[in-house]
Amino acid sequence: MSGTVEGDIVIAYIAPFALVDPDAPDGVREIEQLNLTLRAEADEKEYQFVIPADVAPNESQCEQWQKTGQKVVVFWNSVRQAVYGIDRTAKGEDGKPKYVPPNTKKVTVGKNTVEVSQLLTFQGYKVEAAGQVDLADIGRAAHGAFLLQQAEYKKRSVKAKKEKAAAQVAKKKQEVKAGKK
Repeated sequence: MSGTVEGDIVIAYIAPFALVDPDAPDGVREIEQLNLTLRAEADEKEYQFVIPADVAPNESQCEQWQKTGQKVVVFWNSVRQAVYGIDRTAKGEDGKPKYVPPNTKKVTVGKNTVEVSQLLTFQGYKVEAAGQVDLADIGRAAHGAFLLQQAEYKKRSVKAKKEKAAAQVAKKKQEVKAGKK
């Protein structure tokens, strides 16, 4: 699944993000990403996007587009869903009740019932000013981003399979060695 959303920038900022990486010394690789909220032209709803900072425009470019009212197009290739619990009795620092999104659902976990909601975040790979779009290039970029994402997943999967196989071989060697005694 992939797509584009055209609209106005509501807010944009670059922040660090912890990415689980088995090849990193501590198991986590820190990357920078652009967090972008866009008000879509089509339905006036706000959508959340994250784009790796190395391929995203910088904050000042986003602010410039925002100041001039320039519409932008965000190209995305996957969606993340975060489910979180809701506490209707929670109060903010000012003592007022916290905002509760209207689309919550009651879920039973063990003996308890909790109220949950979800937040969708689109994983983007390109942002540019509207009207400057070359669809053939965008199609190739989307396909390339998809292939890269799949390759990274497969590399992690293969690494885990190799580690599991090595552990099984070591276990079998111990079993055979113990059987010879």
